[in-house]
Amino acid sequence: MTSNNTNESIPEEVNVQVTTTTPSISSSQPIESNNSEEVNRVDNDSILTKKRKKTSPVWNDFEEIELANGTKKAVCLYCKEKYSTGGKGASTSHLKRHSEICLQRKLHISRENKQTTIQFRPPSECGGNPFIVPNAKYSNEKMREIIASGIMVHERPFSIVEDDMFMWAFEYANPNFRRVSRKTTRSDCLQLYEAEKNTLKRILNNVSKVSITTDMWKSSHQVVEYMVVTGHFVDASWNLQKRVLNFVKVPPPRRGTDIANAIFKCLRGWGIENKIFSVTVDNASYNDSCVRSLKENMSLSSKLVLDGQLFHVRCCAHILNLLVQDGLNTIKDVIHNVRESVKFINSSDARLKSFHEVVELKGLKERKLILDCPTRWNSTFLMLCTASKFKHAFSDYNEKEPHYKYAPSFEDWDKIEKGEKGY
Repeated sequence: MTSNNTNESIPEEVNVQVTTTTPSISSSQPIESNNSEEVNRVDNDSILTKKRKKTSPVWNDFEEIELANGTKKAVCLYCKEKYSTGGKGASTSHLKRHSEICLQRKLHISRENKQTTIQFRPPSECGGNPFIVPNAKYSNEKMREIIASGIMVHERPFSIVEDDMFMWAFEYANPNFRRVSRKTTRSDCLQLYEAEKNTLKRILNNVSKVSITTDMWKSSHQVVEYMVVTGHFVDASWNLQKRVLNFVKVPPPRRGTDIANAIFKCLRGWGIENKIFSVTVDNASYNDSCVRSLKENMSLSSKLVLDGQLFHVRCCAHILNLLVQDGLNTIKDVIHNVRESVKFINSSDARLKSFHEVVELKGLKERKLILDCPTRWNSTFLMLCTASKFKHAFSDYNEKEPHYKYAPSFEDWDKIEKGEKGY
């Protein structure tokens, strides 16, 4: 084996004689033995087969592969997209542009910078422990915080931390994990809530004006009403922000003054009672007295913008809904028949199966009926549009099912189709 370094000595088993004069091309200096020819051949082969190393840093994100047809492609290591290499000496600008916008690459770099990954290795490589955390120290407090966040985000019960199989997974992943009780988890959730609340308070301290929106929500199974208060503001970086400030139960009789007091108590708790720019509510009658009372209370401690002319904002979505609902009253009988038809068919598996048999005989592609929410016109429109695709199936189903009495007439379907075209 030869070396490319001329300063290294030639192996003993190869005899080479070198003269002090420079030989010409036609000169035959005494280079003895056939081994010298093998040396020259090896040198030439090594030079011919040696590949030039790619120097561009963009190749840290790409791998060059050769396809079955002999074409070479550059494959992104993150998203597996293929690009042309362009041959020897070609530009790599298109590869660099892809690296700059590759989402998978950005996510990979973000995870490396922000998170410490748990790597799996065979037990023989890590002293019998297959799970190791490189260059990081496990924190049980941080793990409790993560569990509390997961419980609140996914609305899990506190008792999930006392589930043996669930906790066994954590203990298997890290032997240093320590179980906690449901009471401790509840305390962790409250502590995390207070920490996030203090963070939001610091943000709101640097905000000059805040606009709020309120809405009432009635729980069907608890038969109580809740009010949500949402704050809208522009932060120091000029980004529009939206935060839920309160979700509170409103006891009866829920008069305008009662709702106003609940809102003002929420704003005072956040320290923004003197920063309110506007209040957006729907057109319920009690909201007029609510905003009037709220406006009077706030004007006593601070001056409102334009003396409160912009304080009361009526919800545009609610106004639009009222307009559309007024228009839908002209076909309320048609809507009633379609809605009751959907309810009747979806009320049992037997009826639904019978309706699907009619649909298959008609060769219709649609398979699912949609029931609307009566107070939302867009869902009513979607219900009518979907049902109109089954208009021939409804008439046949009416003949097949004796208890079905809500089949829309062909005049009803004409009204629905005219409404679709008008939309």
